[in-house]
Amino acid sequence: MGRVVAIVVGVLVVGLAVWAAMPLRTATTGTTGAEDLGPRIEACLVAQKEVSARRQARTAPPPPGEPSDAAVVSRACAPLYKQPSCKDAMMRFDEPPMEARSATVFLACARAYCPQLPEPKPAACKDPNVVPEEQWVAWSELRQAILRHDLGAEAAQRVLAPAR
Repeated sequence: MGRVVAIVVGVLVVGLAVWAAMPLRTATTGTTGAEDLGPRIEACLVAQKEVSARRQARTAPPPPGEPSDAAVVSRACAPLYKQPSCKDAMMRFDEPPMEARSATVFLACARAYCPQLPEPKPAACKDPNVVPEEQWVAWSELRQAILRHDLGAEAAQRVLAPAR
């Protein structure tokens, strides 16, 4: 009987060791630590192309009740960002009043990322609590720095300059 208990304990220890050695999966994405960026990048690119096509096909903003074009792209691209506060602001793009939407995302992402971005930092990092007058230019530069930081240069380039 003692041998059987020893064998069972041994099997359990080996099983636990194998389980502990397996890559961790995140609850939100179901991916391993060495995440495959391909599907997330593709979802972001598809949203950009779909919004571009919709804008060309219509002459007015989206109908009431539908997400804004910026929200569609923001939500699709949010999983590419690792900092939760930035990702959350992107997922909730349409929640603030229309005039504050892009500033809300800009500030959340600048505050989350500026402390960890390498030098030279984007201009937005001079004061990540202020939305610059030329917000679009500052966001473009900040977004490039964030994506390079989170995804690496090659994957960031795919997102930033999608093939037409």
